[in-house]
Amino acid sequence: MTKLKMAVAGVCLAMCAAAAEKELSYRVQVDGTDVPLLSETVRFGSKHPDGKISFEGPYWFGSFTLTKPVTVTVDCTLPLDKVRILPASAGMTHRRISENRIAFHADKPFKISIERDGRYSPLLLFADAPEKGAPAPDAPKVRYFGPGVHAAGRIDLADGETLYIAAGAVVNGCVRAKGENITICGLGLLTGDAYPRFKGPGRYLLDLVDCRNVTVRDVMLSGSFSWALVLSNCDGALVDNVKMMNSNMINDDAVDICNSRNVTVRNSFFRAQDDIIAVKGMGQDRDAPPTRDILVENCIFWTDRANGFRIGYECNTEEMSNIRARNIDVIHCSKDFRPPSHFWSNAVFWLQPSNGIRLSDCTFEDIRVHADREGIILVQAEPRLCRCHGIPYKKAGQIRDCVFRNVSVEGDADKDGKKPPCLIVARGPSGQENVRNVTFENVTCFGEKAKEDAPFVTVGPHAPDVFFKP
Repeated sequence: MTKLKMAVAGVCLAMCAAAAEKELSYRVQVDGTDVPLLSETVRFGSKHPDGKISFEGPYWFGSFTLTKPVTVTVDCTLPLDKVRILPASAGMTHRRISENRIAFHADKPFKISIERDGRYSPLLLFADAPEKGAPAPDAPKVRYFGPGVHAAGRIDLADGETLYIAAGAVVNGCVRAKGENITICGLGLLTGDAYPRFKGPGRYLLDLVDCRNVTVRDVMLSGSFSWALVLSNCDGALVDNVKMMNSNMINDDAVDICNSRNVTVRNSFFRAQDDIIAVKGMGQDRDAPPTRDILVENCIFWTDRANGFRIGYECNTEEMSNIRARNIDVIHCSKDFRPPSHFWSNAVFWLQPSNGIRLSDCTFEDIRVHADREGIILVQAEPRLCRCHGIPYKKAGQIRDCVFRNVSVEGDADKDGKKPPCLIVARGPSGQENVRNVTFENVTCFGEKAKEDAPFVTVGPHAPDVFFKP
């Protein structure tokens, strides 16, 4: 049996037989009724140029539908004396029932991480609002997967079709969608867990190509064998209330927005080892369609080894512009702190336009970052010589008219009681490949305001018109 099948069979007590911490397991009850839990495995460092696996272990996730105020109890086979619930903005106040049990009340939908040991072996729990408009199993143009485990392989969707994954369904496979008015929905799980890295039945877990008015709503996604949710040359896309559980390998980007327009990502939870939101131009030349008019809002990010937003590494497109993000909780940043000079440095916001492109009109506001004991780069705005399809670019790009507003970083001290470094960098490689008109307004790192002469801020060279406002 696969680990997902084992978890479904176990219903309320998810175990991972191969896990190093065999004794660790969770049980969740909502008003006394058990919630089925599934598990995924984290492998930090797997097939990464930096070296060998540094950590391997399980984490758990589950969901239920919230129709009224409830009491949620969580039992763990290990002590919960240091447990915390993230994000803090969820406002979940728990109470200790015993050494191994906590409880809390909920009266509205939520997405939370219950952590007894930080990012290691947490429990991710999601309460969804009741579904509206679920299709009938025999409705025209509907691919319907009911409760149970399904070996689906690659699922192809075309104009007007709907893929529905019901609550309690575990669908092993992937989706390729191409056409107009396509919907992927339901409260069940689509997983690539049965496939090795880069050897799935398709390119990506959700591969949306040349779509117009495509919707991905409510589903859970896990165990991606490559990039997870990819929009390629799409116009009009909505990603809403998606819950993603990855981080078993590098290259498992959560959402890749490639040469696409009019994209909204909202109300979602994303955990990945690699980038969470990656904005790309993946065409073969600069005449490829633009990447613009993107909104990301009301989301929770967790990246284990990469970036929250990575914008511009691949720049085969005529422009990247009008990118907005608001009301975002970053509950865990990369555990691999590298200095800004490192080619593979990681940041919460990494703006690195290349190939002569101008990245412009970006606004990031109302962002709350929880920093672990490792240091972080909050913002790195620096045109770079990157690459696409393995071919290096010959020149960097430009950054214009970007705003970071109401951004705060809080977090844990290290073992010596010191706060980890939190860096802001804005610089360009030359007078033509530069950074202009970037504003930091009410940005704080561990309570200290970002300003030009702050010790954690680097501005220049080739970065005129960088402003700091209280």
